[in-house]
Amino acid sequence: MLLRIAFIYLTLISISHGAAPFVQCAVKLSPNRTFWTSETEPLVRLTVGSCFHQRNQSLFNVWEQIATQTPQAHIMLGDNIYADGDVAPKPTTEMSHQEFVTHLQKQYGLLVSHPIYKKFREKFPFFFVPDDHDLGAPDAGNDFIHLKTSIEIARQQLQSSIPFVSPEHGNYTALLWGPKGKQVKIIMLDTRMEKDPIQKVDASLLGKTQWEWLETELAKNEADVHFIFSSIQVLPVDDPHGAKRWVRYEKERKKLLDLILKYQPKRMVLISGDRHFSEYMEMPLNTPGYQKVLPELTTSGMTHFYKDFDPEKEQNRFRQAVLVARNFAQLDINWSKKEPEVTVTAKELMDAQAQNMGRVISRRVRFK
Repeated sequence: MLLRIAFIYLTLISISHGAAPFVQCAVKLSPNRTFWTSETEPLVRLTVGSCFHQRNQSLFNVWEQIATQTPQAHIMLGDNIYADGDVAPKPTTEMSHQEFVTHLQKQYGLLVSHPIYKKFREKFPFFFVPDDHDLGAPDAGNDFIHLKTSIEIARQQLQSSIPFVSPEHGNYTALLWGPKGKQVKIIMLDTRMEKDPIQKVDASLLGKTQWEWLETELAKNEADVHFIFSSIQVLPVDDPHGAKRWVRYEKERKKLLDLILKYQPKRMVLISGDRHFSEYMEMPLNTPGYQKVLPELTTSGMTHFYKDFDPEKEQNRFRQAVLVARNFAQLDINWSKKEPEVTVTAKELMDAQAQNMGRVISRRVRFK
């Protein structure tokens, strides 16, 4: 059942004039109850991350590094913690219900009780979607025995600043941010809660209800800038049986791209996580009257990265730049020009003893 119409309060950060005062703004459910709206000042900066290992206590300073960028909100694209693998005393699929609850609560406790993380959460609005490792099993989907329990615990522990519009069908939501003429639509997808096993005939990644909701959101393309956030990569196609990506569900990937081309939401940008490195991609579009390319920025991970990643061995025809390091993303919108400019950046996160941030990849999106 969809959430009832309600008001919640979201703390937004103003970064105008070099200051960062706290501003309380009402966020309300839209009349058709499918997304949230906030008629606050324009959105100019978001930060994004994924893949944070709660056992790496020496790396909690990454939250302090991100805070220095004064985002108006932070988004986590899954693997908010790691609940499977080495941190589990045995495979989570072999745990009883109570064993799993105790185990998962303990792992989240390492994150949410840490003073640096708590300080960050007190200062910045926070949105999240889950992925497989925070749910508790590799490539977890609707066949994971503890799925509902894991989702409930994640919601309780992480406390998203914006509720999900249809909680029984997934952790997906949308926010229309800013006054008319300077609006950004944030669409956050859940690629886990209703994901079918890959072996299933006509397997779905999002599920029927989420697909219907997503088409509704894309059809309402009144915003000036659109972001779709996915825990896994959308564009890459060169290794369809490799990493966890949309291309493994080829019909679902085509469906998403077809919907984007059908409704042509203005200045559409894809943001993804999961891969333990960052890369910027552009897929050429040949649709008259629409944007020149469909861009995607992947950002992952915050506490660890794929040290052996070789761009030559893992081909990606859409890749424009790659950053193999611990990283987070920064999304900036410049409203001072005739048309808004969107810049996407991945920034290397440094060890505690480092004084400055390291390497970056940054692109101003070429919509025309």
